[in-house]
Amino acid sequence: MSDFNKILAFQQMMPYLNKEQQENLANVLGMDLQEIERRLVGKNKEDEFILILLFMEVCKSITAFDEGVSQLLKTATSDLLVELKNSKKFMLEIKHTDKEKYSISAGNLQKRIDYAHKYGLELYFAISIKGYWMLFDEV
Repeated sequence: MSDFNKILAFQQMMPYLNKEQQENLANVLGMDLQEIERRLVGKNKEDEFILILLFMEVCKSITAFDEGVSQLLKTATSDLLVELKNSKKFMLEIKHTDKEKYSISAGNLQKRIDYAHKYGLELYFAISIKGYWMLFDEV
């Protein structure tokens, strides 16, 4: 089971466990509780942005990619494939940080751009910095 799938399973059990039980479960899964909690913030932010897209009623379809499969195949897939009602399609990467700025390595960025371009699509980033959402194209 990938770490991401372990985190999703952990998320489902978390409300029923006290802090000590959560620590024990994290240890059983071979993971650090603080790392799980950090990754869950990112997953929840992805869900938040998907809800924003749905409420804006501009999307014809939203297709999410399974992070577990991406990790297994070592591909730099994006979080979503979005098709707008005007038929524009693009890959969307969703990120969050509590820092003053978000940064990505040039190599990681290029892998993601290359992946999107391989399918004839542009890459966009939806980035939440301290809870404020911004949308950027790949340029």
